[in-house]
Amino acid sequence: MAMQGTLGLLLVLLLAGPAAPQDPAALVAEGDAHYEQREDLDRARLAVEKYREAARRDPGLYDARWKAAKALFFVGRAVEAKKEKTRAFADAIAEAKEAVRLRPESVEGHFWLAACTGEYGQARGVLKSLSLRNDILRELNAAIRIDDGFDCGAVYVAMGRIYFKVPRFFGGSLARSRTYLEKAGNYCSRTTTNLLYLAETYWALGERALSIRTLERLLEIEPYPTVLPEGRRDKADAARLLEEYRRR
Repeated sequence: MAMQGTLGLLLVLLLAGPAAPQDPAALVAEGDAHYEQREDLDRARLAVEKYREAARRDPGLYDARWKAAKALFFVGRAVEAKKEKTRAFADAIAEAKEAVRLRPESVEGHFWLAACTGEYGQARGVLKSLSLRNDILRELNAAIRIDDGFDCGAVYVAMGRIYFKVPRFFGGSLARSRTYLEKAGNYCSRTTTNLLYLAETYWALGERALSIRTLERLLEIEPYPTVLPEGRRDKADAARLLEEYRRR
């Protein structure tokens, strides 16, 4: 009887034929579900796989490209090994460039190309980071022209951080960093990354009390639901920075 049951199952499987290829849009949806759980790095990597598989099945699928770049950005920031970090960001740049090629009039590709290029430069070192500055600003300016309020003013957060990080001799400016970060706060006041960067800029400008108040506010607020992993990381960084600033 057991043998008959096994043969029957095999017959059903043979008659059913090969499984139909998964719809690219469904793969993107699967990637989205994994990305929501990205604090588990394995789920973030699964998101990357799903987005890339969707792009392989439909090379013109814009959402698969920029979402792959975004997921790779998260992976690159999360891993410690330099080789893995630079590879993640290099792969992210490739995905974002393809997104820009597919839809140059859409904001997501430009923004993630800028963000991933910036992180790639930092992973490679100061000189590489400085050499990519103009490329990053070009993409951010393109994003601003298309939709400057994209993702809670994320473009202005990125602009503010660039002008904070780049030495003054190479075009950096703490005053411009402050202007951009404060402008980002007008879009979404509870963006933890923006508050963290703003506190560092205030401190560098000598605004000690304002910097500490900004960190205290960051630790008090509830991050937006879509960026809880980043919010928890920012809160941990803020607590460390606040302790350091209070000791000075």
